[in-house]
Amino acid sequence: MVRGFLRITCHFLDSRWKIHSNLMSFCELDGPHTGKNIGKTLLAEIGKMIPLKKVSPYSHIIVYYHIVMT
Repeated sequence: MVRGFLRITCHFLDSRWKIHSNLMSFCELDGPHTGKNIGKTLLAEIGKMIPLKKVSPYSHIIVYYHIVMT
């Protein structure tokens, strides 16, 4: 059986320009690995972390996804 997972990682620089990475979410990706389904799952997971209405239109979210095969 093939299962897919979605991992959301936040990368940022501190005041000394040291890069940090934090795992924000890790969930199972149900259904096909289409852009529409990945986007739907991504927005649902981000919505659990922050209310999307409060995100500035000038904010940028960079997303990488990784499919784990088991």
